[in-house]
Amino acid sequence: MTLIEIVCVVISILYFLFISCMVIQLARKKSINNFQSFDKKVSVLIPVRNEENNLSSLLQSLKNQSYSNYEIILIDDHSSDGTFDWMVKVAIENKDIIVCQLPNSLHGKKNAIEQGIKAASGEIILTTDSDCI
Repeated sequence: MTLIEIVCVVISILYFLFISCMVIQLARKKSINNFQSFDKKVSVLIPVRNEENNLSSLLQSLKNQSYSNYEIILIDDHSSDGTFDWMVKVAIENKDIIVCQLPNSLHGKKNAIEQGIKAASGEIILTTDSDCI
């Protein structure tokens, strides 16, 4: 291989790396811009059962998010502690919180999520557990 061929290969590699970096930067910039213009309503479903002690931290964490077009739907799965009463109290104080309670004929997380989906008005539905922060 001659010196000219080696220089051409090196220049080709450098050009390829330069173009790759430019494409990556453009993709990142476009991704950030798309997020900033994102305005779809999000419904956050939280099925709960006997989680009175965990809900406050989770709700505070959700309220600290920078995205504001959301609703929180709390679905009680026959709690035997003060969870349901606490949820109702919090919902009265916060217009973006909706409280649902499973009917006696339904039990379990899957049914709670299905009930929450029926109550949701968001275009996007997210779920989380009541003990997550």
